[in-house]
Amino acid sequence: MEVFYVVLLVLIVAAIISQIIYQNKVGQEGIETKGVVRIEEEVIYDEDDIPNTNYNYFVSFKTASGKTAEAQIGDPKISLKDGDKVLIKYLEKNTNYAVFVKKV
Repeated sequence: MEVFYVVLLVLIVAAIISQIIYQNKVGQEGIETKGVVRIEEEVIYDEDDIPNTNYNYFVSFKTASGKTAEAQIGDPKISLKDGDKVLIKYLEKNTNYAVFVKKV
């Protein structure tokens, strides 16, 4: 059973490291563009039936090749509302994920 927890911990750490590496790559090599924010609210109830609200942030934008895309961004750590205009960076080969740069 201890081996299971060690393997699980290694997988979690690997996923976190890979996400950090990907975010750095997008930050350095990403294409910068403007987009429009859409926020999805998700309410999850804990075992005591207490609601916890999570917000998922998405940005619609035009790619460098002229296609319309929507990417999820992480929590931008600033107050955003539906319809806000933001500056993001994305990789052309993976337009489903973008990095928030700033509100414009």
